Amino acid sequence: MRKKIVTLTLSAIMLLSTITPISALEKLSRIQGKNNYETAVKIAEERKFSSIILVNMDNSAADGLSAAALAGCKNGVILLTSKNSIPSETKSKLDKVTDIYLIGSENAISKSVEGDLEKIGKKVTRIGGSDRYETSYNVAKEVLNAEGTLGKVFIANGVKGEADVVTASPVAYRDKAPILLTNGSSLKNNLKEIANDASARYIVGGTTVVKDSVKNGLNSTDRISGSNRFITNQKLVEKFYSNPNAFNIVDTSDYAIATIASSISTDRPIALVDYRFDPLVLKNAQKMTAIGHISDSTISKAIGYSGGFNKFSYNWTKYKYVAHALGGVGGKTYTNSPQALEHNYNKGFRVFEVDLDLSSDDELIAWHSFDKVSLKEMGLPEKYATKKPTLEEFKRMKPYGKYDTMTFKDIIYYMTEYPDIYMIIDLKQAENDKVRKLYKKIVEEASPEILDRMIPQIYREELYNEIMNIYNFKSASFTCYTMSSIDENKITNFCAMNGIKVLTIDYRFLTSSLVEKCKSRGITLYMNTINDSKELNKYKSQGVYGFFTDFLTP
Repeated sequence: MRKKIVTLTLSAIMLLSTITPISALEKLSRIQGKNNYETAVKIAEERKFSSIILVNMDNSAADGLSAAALAGCKNGVILLTSKNSIPSETKSKLDKVTDIYLIGSENAISKSVEGDLEKIGKKVTRIGGSDRYETSYNVAKEVLNAEGTLGKVFIANGVKGEADVVTASPVAYRDKAPILLTNGSSLKNNLKEIANDASARYIVGGTTVVKDSVKNGLNSTDRISGSNRFITNQKLVEKFYSNPNAFNIVDTSDYAIATIASSISTDRPIALVDYRFDPLVLKNAQKMTAIGHISDSTISKAIGYSGGFNKFSYNWTKYKYVAHALGGVGGKTYTNSPQALEHNYNKGFRVFEVDLDLSSDDELIAWHSFDKVSLKEMGLPEKYATKKPTLEEFKRMKPYGKYDTMTFKDIIYYMTEYPDIYMIIDLKQAENDKVRKLYKKIVEEASPEILDRMIPQIYREELYNEIMNIYNFKSASFTCYTMSSIDENKITNFCAMNGIKVLTIDYRFLTSSLVEKCKSRGITLYMNTINDSKELNKYKSQGVYGFFTDFLTP
């Protein structure tokens, strides 16, 4: 039975098909080792280099804060060492270079480490001082001697301004711009002198960390600051990068890795991230590389704030109502019938959920369950609870004595005739092997144009990649229907990191914290299955966006 469905005008259908996705992110990469030593090595492997700058950040980031400009000046990378020995991870890169620079006094990197390097034929230069301020001066002097002039210098608090320093470190590396450290109240005379030798001076951080008194004795000096480290980060990126769309993201407290990452951040700035704060600088990000140990929650929030992955299309979420099991018809549910589809299409539904199963001869059919209770209620032979019908037997079935059944080919027919229909696939009761089998058959029978309007429901994390490897579906919904409880962080992180922008729950799992997590990760929240308008409005007021329903009208 295929009645004529009331259709949209051609212009309306064309409009629906050309809406641009909101999402922006093309790619997420990760650079992470088992510890910071290995992470530093992995960062170094991202580029060519001719020298190594060794810093000890085991207990303090102080000396390392000055290293970026020197590394840029010497075409180097920053690697980590301990005070009395060089970790095996770092040793693996030493044969790549002859010139090695040690940052800090012998209290930071011992004389024995220096000697060990010289024994294997390395040319070792130590740049240190009595404290972090003198070390920053001596590093700046080395850069000035090598370059002849300084285009710019940064001035930052060496005790309380680590986040500001590491924000500036990629520019320091790229522009060979020394970072001069202050105690926040004043700048030593030798540091003032070298600062005034530069063409431009920038204080990084607000007046609570670097007072205006630091400017005393300096030539014209600009300040780059915000109300917190994230806004300072954003302002620095806006100042020194031209509309970047690729970023290296680093945990806001991981000063060592942020400094080390300066060598690969010359054209993609560092963005400091923390799951508790909006990463404003990432709003237009198209590519992100997560460096170091960053929690899934933090990465998920960064992905969500950037708009998610643009390889997916969630245009269908402009529709807030989904016709459950093709929608109710004649007061009946779960018919998965053409009558239900036609009736609900004419009511205004454009997104349908369909239950798919296999007949006894392995053909795809639209059916919810062959349990005895359902068969009896629909007036169908209960023998099919023991052995499913063949395809031909299924076609002859008449649920409730008057509705027709649908095969997968019928679903394809309707989606071909009416290109504004989206179909959510429900296989929730299937085991993993059966899910794989069903999706392989779906992909074999449907064209790419149809498949791109089909939306798999993901009920178990381990199935997501398997389904997407069978076909690169344009969107998916993670659905919690079969779960007895949920881990909000785990599920929302999984969705965000895999580009799943729809989470479907039932009322049991709705909490304000879940709504907030979905919002921060760019996830749209749907609920199934609601047939009471008062309940729907209640859940809507609590933050649910869309609803699966049998009988409500869009």
